[in-house]
Amino acid sequence: MSWLPYIPSDGEYRIKVYNSKQFVEYDPSSGTWLKLVEEFKQHSDKQQFRFTYQGRGSCYKINTCFDDSGLCKFQNKDTYWGYGYTRGGNSDSDVWVIESKQSEYAKVYKEGNTDPWDCESDDKCVHFYRDFSDRSNQKYVFQRVGGPND
Repeated sequence: MSWLPYIPSDGEYRIKVYNSKQFVEYDPSSGTWLKLVEEFKQHSDKQQFRFTYQGRGSCYKINTCFDDSGLCKFQNKDTYWGYGYTRGGNSDSDVWVIESKQSEYAKVYKEGNTDPWDCESDDKCVHFYRDFSDRSNQKYVFQRVGGPND
């Protein structure tokens, strides 16, 4: 299955950083935040996320396939320079905008915010930071779970 710069329909997807071997994972045993790992775990539901279209634009709710936690933004003045980070553990997901760029990759924003997902930190946490168009760690692609090659 190929990696896509958009979500074509509701379903379960893996997420990875564009042009890298870093995959988004939710493992509540090590904290409720999303983190990047370099090991691709094809059959792990910790690396699978359910996207549900919200009927407008490129807006989706995202839940983990591991425990159905909704992904939400957590923010206070002390978290990642005040920008916050993405975490699971909630019963309902925030609404996320999956904005495809140049038909190659997407940026992920919480609806109503201009700071995309970022992953430039020593702890590999998927956090937020101001938008930089050329920053590789703000670019993501998606792979549908299931199908003939999965």
